[in-house]
Amino acid sequence: MNEPSSIYWSEEEDHVLIEGKRKGDSYKEIAEGLRDRTWKSTRARWIRIKDVERKEKTSYPPVLMRAAVFDIETTDFTTGGVRDHLICTTILPLDSDETITLSIKFQDQRNDRKLLEGIVSELNQFDILIGHNVAAFDFNWLNSRIMYHNLPNFNKRWIYYDTYQAAKRLAIKAKRKSLVFLCDYFRVPCIKTSVYPVSWGMIDSPDEDLFQEALEDIVYHCEEDVKSNRELFYAMWPRDRGLMNLPTTRKW
Repeated sequence: MNEPSSIYWSEEEDHVLIEGKRKGDSYKEIAEGLRDRTWKSTRARWIRIKDVERKEKTSYPPVLMRAAVFDIETTDFTTGGVRDHLICTTILPLDSDETITLSIKFQDQRNDRKLLEGIVSELNQFDILIGHNVAAFDFNWLNSRIMYHNLPNFNKRWIYYDTYQAAKRLAIKAKRKSLVFLCDYFRVPCIKTSVYPVSWGMIDSPDEDLFQEALEDIVYHCEEDVKSNRELFYAMWPRDRGLMNLPTTRKW
């Protein structure tokens, strides 16, 4: 049986042994010198390996994530049929002051299929979505309406920040946790808008002028809510910092 090669001295160690004996060193002194030499060599290799690993770890590019505040306006809380449909969606990126509003067209009245397709495409551009009560309403409503139309689902699950849920999490002792009340509580700019029942009813009017008038009221309300909610987010985020992941059972 061949003995393990580890019991034999290397050629370098042979030279050290011969040189040590020539100088009159004892075997113990020669062995200690070899041990120190081996330890220094091993340590040098270890340092070089760690240095390479450190450089490799810092060579990756940073991960950049886009965030936006958004809101939807609908004719009803339910999502089935032609009378319960989406009216508009407003998106306000955190890196821009320009709102992106997608709204239903008169010629597509009560048929929000095209509008939903546009919203899916637009929201897929972002990684973090911010809204008021989006966890309980907006995400569920959009997802349910997409299923009703049998449309392709969103291709990602977002990280989200819900200002309504954040107010509950922070146990804010405000009279109400509506967007307007919370804006007043934190003293942030807010334009209080209201959409009256006539506008909600006229959004399905066969008269295009009445439809456009109602749509303008609803879009204005949606855009102002999004602007106010962005300011509310800026006020709450430093005190909360509680980003949430959407449930893994749903591909939103």
